[in-house]
Amino acid sequence: MGWPLMAEFPALPLWTDAYLGDTAHLTTIEHGAYFLLLMTAWRSKDTRLPDDDRLLARYTRCTVGQWKRLRPIIAQFFIVENGFWTQGRLTDEAVAVRQKRDAAAANGRASALKRKGRHSAKREQSVSGASTDGQRESNLTINHSHIPLSNDNGGETDVAFWDASKAYLSGESKNPGALIGKWCRDYGKLEAAEAITRAQVERPAQRIPFVEAILRKKGRTQPAVPL
Repeated sequence: MGWPLMAEFPALPLWTDAYLGDTAHLTTIEHGAYFLLLMTAWRSKDTRLPDDDRLLARYTRCTVGQWKRLRPIIAQFFIVENGFWTQGRLTDEAVAVRQKRDAAAANGRASALKRKGRHSAKREQSVSGASTDGQRESNLTINHSHIPLSNDNGGETDVAFWDASKAYLSGESKNPGALIGKWCRDYGKLEAAEAITRAQVERPAQRIPFVEAILRKKGRTQPAVPL
């Protein structure tokens, strides 16, 4: 085994207070040897070093004889087992940095997908020729036969529609049924159904704000009912 590979993370986090507190008894040469091993381990796969005096001497810029005199002191900072040297705090730092990198990458991918979704929605709207609210309304055709109407007793005649509406809004609301009920009470059942149907047709990036904007524009048709 030769020199370690290029570092996965070029920057090594160093907590100076902890380092100086743990190494106050070391000489300048011992400091240098220890720190060279830390940096070399950071650059190595699995953040560890081979238990090979010849290589460890090379890593610390020492002769083999010099290294063997330093080894008992430096080894106190490492776990030496199964043919490798590992340093607990260094390993923890590598895990933490890797988790932050992976989280940042995942957030980046999620943001890219979200932007892609918004752009797709805008393209679909532009294809329909809609440029203003009035034009969108004139170009939009809603199949009213799928919108439920109230019977004489106030019950819903199309349960399937409302179940589908709850499922449609479930990605943005923990309780879509309560939200739909509020819209029905405040704006009317037919108005709420039309707004939800329009959202399903136009496929906005954010469904609930889209529906609420349509309902606010229509205006309250029924007295507000306290929740």
